[in-house]
Amino acid sequence: MNHLLLCCALLWCCPVYLLGQKPLQRIDDFGDNPRGLRMYVHAPKSAKPGMPLVVVMHGCIQNAKQCARLTDWNKLADENGFVVVYPQQPLKNNPVRCFNWYTENNQQRDKGEPRSIRSMVDYAIAHYGIDTQKIYVTGLSAGAAMTTTMLALYPDLFKAGAVFSGGAYASASNFFLGGLAMRGWIIRGADNLGNKVRNAYPGYAGPYPTVSVFHGKADVVVNRRNAGEIIKQWTNLYGGDNKADSTVLRFQNNKRIRLYLYKGADGEVAVQYFSIKGMGHAVATDPGKCPCNGGKRVPFSRDMNFFSTYYAADFFGLITTLCTEQTSLKKNCNR
Repeated sequence: MNHLLLCCALLWCCPVYLLGQKPLQRIDDFGDNPRGLRMYVHAPKSAKPGMPLVVVMHGCIQNAKQCARLTDWNKLADENGFVVVYPQQPLKNNPVRCFNWYTENNQQRDKGEPRSIRSMVDYAIAHYGIDTQKIYVTGLSAGAAMTTTMLALYPDLFKAGAVFSGGAYASASNFFLGGLAMRGWIIRGADNLGNKVRNAYPGYAGPYPTVSVFHGKADVVVNRRNAGEIIKQWTNLYGGDNKADSTVLRFQNNKRIRLYLYKGADGEVAVQYFSIKGMGHAVATDPGKCPCNGGKRVPFSRDMNFFSTYYAADFFGLITTLCTEQTSLKKNCNR
């Protein structure tokens, strides 16, 4: 299917796609916003000071509401007590709503789109009483590439990040190189990649965020070699290497999900990587009504019996009730 047909199909599906979606709160004046991004928020009804915050960035041809429905971050927020902020790219910045992660202006601290997103975080801290030690960022596709950008530019702000089909920070410096990078044609050494992050915030001497990576092995939009670039970049920051310290071949007894763990020099896990067999450019979901189900059957999702958003939230330390008996749970409820 060519790009025009894909766009038309997605536009046709949008009205159905959003049925039943709980409205997000739009915040119009959240502070310094040089790129004119829009801010949407979901806070649980039981919101109280001291809650964590997750920033979730959509992919191309998406908006904040569609991303929220696809990923089910709001469901997890309600169940576990945290706030979710959704930055939204306006069409005036990009004709298909991609975050412009590949431009040099958007790879600098307190400039461009990163500045706008940082302002959203500052607003959430001030208005929702967010615990500043529990702020996380995640994204899909172009939003995933912007996720590594935010982690690199603001290691003093974000504790961890989750990257769904994205790329390493500063893997490209213009639109053309961005396309080459996403296809896996730009490969760099670990020191080169690590130094890009170190140079993003000169003088910073604190800890860097940990990273969880999710990528389909059959992804032809963002080649899975990009997952390897992220692993090299962030393990280098932690004094480790890109050889997995441990591997789970059938995660949660799911033959399509393989988990790799990478430790830093301190012996702690710095990066985890979920490699998903048989999945293309999509977010792995597990739709249903069971306690551990989540995600919707919508564009850019794939039912892999794996609620990947849940495992991102678990990596962040946000899950208050663990789902360790998923198989038995599914037998006792209707999917």
